[in-house]
Order: sequence, then structure tokens, then C-alpha cells
Amino acid sequence: MTFRGNNVTMTEMTVAELKRRFAYVLERVAQGERFVVTKRGRPVAVVASLPTEPEEPAPVGVLALMGALEGEGEVDAWAASVDEVVAGRQSLPDRDPPDLG
Repeated sequence: MTFRGNNVTMTEMTVAELKRRFAYVLERVAQGERFVVTKRGRPVAVVASLPTEPEEPAPVGVLALMGALEGEGEVDAWAASVDEVVAGRQSLPDRDPPDLG
């Protein structure tokens, strides 16, 4: 049986068949084919290739803002202000831990 959906075709195979033909399945997966593995007639897994290039996580928070505004004159001034705040906090003495008891 073949599954079709989202412009992807996947060949169905049982766990036993996958075990017998594992090397063959890996060769086909390397060529871009996908397989649905079934156990007692129910789909339990998909065997598919990994993306060729790992996706880098999108920057979030301040880094995303700085990246979006890179090249703008005010960003450089803002980054310098952030550096000053960080440097000022690093020069402060450590606080005593809170009494939780």
C-alpha cells in the first residue's frame, strides 16, 4: 500500500519486512523515498532521510531585535548603552543569598 498526502508518497511496509530489507530501505531513503512502518496493520513509524543542512534556530529576544535593526544608526548607540549597563553590573559586589528558612 502507498500513502499519499501533502505531495509526498510513502510506501507502507511491516516491521518484519523492514527488518528483512533494512539495507535496501536505507538506500531508497537516501534517494528521497519515505516509508511508513506498520505493526499489526497500524502505522507506527516513518522512515525518512534527515535534512541535508541542519536548520539554525531563529534568534529570539534582544538578538532578534538587534539583527532586525542592524545597520541603523540608533542600534549602535543602543548596543553601547547595553554594554555600559552590563559592565556596571559586573563591577557590583555579589548579594547575599536570600534566607528561605
